[in-house]
Amino acid sequence: MEYFLIHASDLHLGERIESKEKIKQLVSEVNDYCPNLLVITGDSTHHGLEQQIMEIKQLLDEIMCPTIIIPGNHDAKSWGWKFFEEIIGPRSIKYEDKHVVLLAMDSSTPDVADGHIGRDNYHLIEETFSNAKKGKIKIFALHHHLVPVPQTGREKAVLTDSGDVLEILMKTGVNLSLCGHRHVPWIWQLEKMVINHTGTVGSPRTRGARENYYSLIRIIDEKIQISLKAIGGEEKLFKKDLSIYL
Repeated sequence: MEYFLIHASDLHLGERIESKEKIKQLVSEVNDYCPNLLVITGDSTHHGLEQQIMEIKQLLDEIMCPTIIIPGNHDAKSWGWKFFEEIIGPRSIKYEDKHVVLLAMDSSTPDVADGHIGRDNYHLIEETFSNAKKGKIKIFALHHHLVPVPQTGREKAVLTDSGDVLEILMKTGVNLSLCGHRHVPWIWQLEKMVINHTGTVGSPRTRGARENYYSLIRIIDEKIQISLKAIGGEEKLFKKDLSIYL
């Protein structure tokens, strides 16, 4: 089994003039790669304004592969969570194909930087992954980081109920979690789960990453290889031979 997933985040349309050009470059590169799936884990806009969400929808509509988009805390500003629902679609979504079952959940709260899944949503995580067909890759995606990320400065705005969420993910055998928010690529492996934090596509606030990155995730049988792709730049191997247990 081979599966190619691109994980991008924090496009921040509207933060700087150059952010839009970087997003256009992302769209072009994704279409060239032609992955099985693209997952965008939030903060596609910087202010959550209706016109920004309309514009990001138009830009991302040019992507030719299946695409999952969830909001981040910046998208939830200024009534943006509602604009997101009306223009892009559901804030949380389940996706399934021949090889993967993915649950992407909105972890944002309007006008608050911190993330939260909430106990009313825990049952959805449990049901989705407990009922997944044996042999499928189980993927959980959200905007906020589940665990701290190095090279990002003082820790803040972590998922407030990360401990409870991590417990459920471990219990239900999730193989891969995708996070954004901190703008710095990093990978943790907790027990049998790989946690991929990707970089920022469009923000100049790259912190220790120094460049705008997204992640290329190639899964071959029970091994994951993750590479970083700089916007308009080279692809470089980040981690290889990470094990998942199907």
